Amino acid sequence: ICFLEGRDYRDFIFHYSGRICKPVPGDIRDTDGHVIGQHTGLLNYTVGQKRGMPVIGNEPLYVKEICAGQNLIVADRKNGLFQHVLEIEQVNLIDRTDLELENIEVKVRGLGLNPAGNANVREIGESRLRIYLENPAWALAPGQPVALYCGNRLLGGGILSSGRI
Repeated sequence: ICFLEGRDYRDFIFHYSGRICKPVPGDIRDTDGHVIGQHTGLLNYTVGQKRGMPVIGNEPLYVKEICAGQNLIVADRKNGLFQHVLEIEQVNLIDRTDLELENIEVKVRGLGLNPAGNANVREIGESRLRIYLENPAWALAPGQPVALYCGNRLLGGGILSSGRI
């Protein structure tokens, strides 16, 4: 949504959706399933977001997961959004033998922080990879593009399917 040039993405979606994307409030729950607040509509949130989220004690919470089918947001402390293992699907590789390289780096497009260091990559099925990160990535969400590099050389990539294993 970078093409909006300062306009609010929620207004854009509401305007161009024919007004069918009216925000519907729902629950915010902690990772144990306890209701800790109410959200103003899933459209207003993204994984890693702190704005509009409850604070427990003096510690702010962040959007960890958005469950659209349940109109639910799962919240956690900042350190709860770090992940060492992720899976990607719709994988395209230039040369499958590149997965055996020692210095594979992972880049994830989106709000989260790209992991530093190397990754160990394993095929787990047709067009699916499981990636074990040397250092965790933060605030990953299904649907984000993931690219694999060795130095400046692109090895391939796919779409994040699951951040939690």
